[in-house]
Amino acid sequence: DVTLLEAAGERDEAVAIAVALKRAVEQPGQRAALVTGDRALARRVSVELLRFGVVADDSGGTPLINTPAAG
Repeated sequence: DVTLLEAAGERDEAVAIAVALKRAVEQPGQRAALVTGDRALARRVSVELLRFGVVADDSGGTPLINTPAAG
């Protein structure tokens, strides 16, 4: 799914993304990913996920070709 969200600020943006990711991974057998070139956003989302007890696997800076294939 793709969702367009207009957030009031950077923290609101990170919280909204973290909530969506948390909801996705709460479903049995589901995985979710945030793909962004904005490292600051990725860090903010990771922090918000930690508040929810979700540890993100942040592979930022790793070329996609060097990551494991989804299975």
